[in-house]
Amino acid sequence: MAKVKVHELAKELNIQSKEILQYLSEQNIEVKSHMSSIEDDVIKVVKKKFAKSAPKGSREGRRRTSGASEEKIQYYGSIQSTEQ
Repeated sequence: MAKVKVHELAKELNIQSKEILQYLSEQNIEVKSHMSSIEDDVIKVVKKKFAKSAPKGSREGRRRTSGASEEKIQYYGSIQSTEQ
């Protein structure tokens, strides 16, 4: 199977990359950064550890916004300039 980057696996498991990096370090598996690729056997170990322990709703349903609500965006988007 293909290699996967640590940050991609973290996203899939709804955890932070640093949690995976810390766990792999504790298991004496050398990974340099969140951009490192990991093999299938390491992926299985990580999934076994974090698939059950990931808190429900930890990152699910969240999305990043600039702080503006959709109502504000729609309101300000509908204002037309009267200057000519």
